[in-house]
Amino acid sequence: MAAPRRTQRERKAESYRRLLAAAQNVLSDKGYAGATIGEIVKAAGYSQGAFYNHWSSKDEMVMDLVRHVANRQLDLLRSQGTEGGDYFGSLQAKSGDPRLFFELWLMAVRGHSIASFLKEHYRAWRDILSDMIRADSESAVRTKAAMLIALFDGLLIQHQLEPELFETPEFQQTFDRMVKRLAEG
Repeated sequence: MAAPRRTQRERKAESYRRLLAAAQNVLSDKGYAGATIGEIVKAAGYSQGAFYNHWSSKDEMVMDLVRHVANRQLDLLRSQGTEGGDYFGSLQAKSGDPRLFFELWLMAVRGHSIASFLKEHYRAWRDILSDMIRADSESAVRTKAAMLIALFDGLLIQHQLEPELFETPEFQQTFDRMVKRLAEG
């Protein structure tokens, strides 16, 4: 018996997912300047026409990719709460290859239009974390939330240099305790 034929909507959704995954890999490997649309579509197994069916430019695709990764992070933060544990590992898994994060961060600080989106994304992170944190004043809560984000970002960089240190149970337990202590005030 033959498999049911997929609808146009299903095929388009699959090409979108595969192209985004390929873009994430190619951008992680080659950086924004080194990545080409041709390499992205080749890695996904599609033609350039498929790319332009979803986006009008590499910039537009990058913004879409950033929104996709950012939404996965925010959904995790919203669902995990202070009882979730394994904060670093969970966020790392949702974030994808850290090299992409470094690339996007550099693009933002160099003035790329992605900067305004990342600023809003970090504001959303702070809002979610602020809801998890109990403290005396609103400014203390936002400060603690900003510190948690900076800690995670910095740990991503360090993880690239010494991954064996960050894959120990001691690291995860220590990180989780720090998050809980900051959240509790």
